[in-house]
Formats: sequence, C-alpha cells, structure tokens
Amino acid sequence: MTREAAARILERIALLLELKGENPFKIRAYKTGAEVVESYAGDIMQLAAENRLAGIKGIGEALRDKLYEMATTGRLEFFEKLKAELISRGILEKIKEPPQLPKMRPFNEIDIIKFEKILREQSNTLTIFE
Repeated sequence: MTREAAARILERIALLLELKGENPFKIRAYKTGAEVVESYAGDIMQLAAENRLAGIKGIGEALRDKLYEMATTGRLEFFEKLKAELISRGILEKIKEPPQLPKMRPFNEIDIIKFEKILREQSNTLTIFE
C-alpha cells in the first residue's frame, strides 16, 4: 500500500469517527497520523512493514499497529468494520445521497428582463443581507 492510500484511510477513519461521535482526541490522532504519513521524509510504509515506527512524533502505538497491518496486508480490518458499523446504522447512506434540490427551469431572456425591472423598481429598498 502506498503512503497516499494509507493517509487517505486514516483521514477517512477520522471522518467516520467524527460521524460516530467519538472522542475528539481520538479523531485528532487519526488526522495527525494521516498528516505524518503524507509528509514523512523517508519511506514510512517500509518502516511500518518492518514494525519500526516507534519514536516518530504523531504516530502512537495504535496507529503503528494499523500502519503495520496496512503495509503488510494492503487493508485495514478496523476501517472495514467501522464502515460496516456506520452502514448498518444508516449513517453512511445518508451521506451518499445527494441533496434533494427543487427542479428549476433555465432562465430565459424574459425572466432576466423581468428581474432587471424588479431590481430597478426596488433599488431604493433592496438589501442583500438582512
């Protein structure tokens, strides 16, 4: 697994934990971990595969274990279980649905002329923010 893919998974875990209402410190740990994985100067995934991440600031024991799993198996069971849990609770379906917007017809020239006329008539009393 690439560092980019691992960082993306950690970012998604942070988002899912936020949706779940988890502890903000735990959420922040995953966000920080994603940033560290993306910005680390060396081959962090090779270090993870060799279980040599101890001492890297921003990567605690739990994240070391998860990065090791991602580096050696190409997946993360915790992430899969978290997604499954939120799907079963109906949370992810709500997010995937696009917002329902009213159907609108395109403006035509007559609409624009009417709008300009209304603006001219209301110019003295028109306020954008109230």
